[in-house]
Amino acid sequence: LCCTHLHLPDCHITIPIEARDEKLGIINLLCTQSYALNEEDLDLLAAIGSQVSEIVANAWLRMKLAEKEEARQALLESLVVAQEDERGRLARELHDGAGQMLTNLLVRIKALEKRTESSDMQQGLETLLDITSETIDQVRDLSYRLRPAALEEFGLSVALQILVDDMVDGLPIEAACNFDLEETALPASIEVTLYRIAQEGLTNILRHANASHIDVELVWENHGVKMCIEDDGCGFAPHYLAATPGVRHLGLISMRERAAMVGGSLELFSAPGKGTTLLVHVPVFEAVDQ
Repeated sequence: LCCTHLHLPDCHITIPIEARDEKLGIINLLCTQSYALNEEDLDLLAAIGSQVSEIVANAWLRMKLAEKEEARQALLESLVVAQEDERGRLARELHDGAGQMLTNLLVRIKALEKRTESSDMQQGLETLLDITSETIDQVRDLSYRLRPAALEEFGLSVALQILVDDMVDGLPIEAACNFDLEETALPASIEVTLYRIAQEGLTNILRHANASHIDVELVWENHGVKMCIEDDGCGFAPHYLAATPGVRHLGLISMRERAAMVGGSLELFSAPGKGTTLLVHVPVFEAVDQ
């Protein structure tokens, strides 16, 4: 690059950009013609520098807050994944350890029953068989609840449908499901969170609501996923629940904490005799096809 004429500035003014006693940059004004600056000009330049400093400082602050929020969100999501990994480990130990040992015990009791001629002994062994079989079923159920295979294999919508069907099976309760996620794959942390909240919410309905009908909805709304669980049960006064510590109160706290861990919110609407509505909204920031 060659320049035959180089004009040095006749006037050079530097305006600092500062925020919270920290130097963020400078503004350089160069004039090729001499110009006498009066006090009004200097005040104007100082005001411009102050405004630019404020704009840059605010932008810098927003960037730092966004970085911290991103780091916090990543940490919370990793915590959700870690919790599910631990649940998976426990589920495998139950299935491969206690489950297999109980099955082996069941086989041995049956073999012993065949060799026993005493009617009293056979009756006692039959009782042991019933207890062992029931325990095996409970271990399998607990193992599934700890690590629902349907969630990994088929996604949230199918897993929730299976959960609802299993929980109301054999009960005088009608359940209607409306899932409209268009088979979109959500982040694993969000799917797990919504599934666990639904699991807790449905358990509360079966334990306390005395409901005859349950509606479960899962749809896209406001740049995220909305899950609504509604029942026609006895309802309750929310302020009474908050003032009465107990298992149900702890369950509500747990659901709210789960929603917050993925940046979501949870609301509960109820009144005596008016049923209960559980509303969860979780924003989805990652690019997904809707």
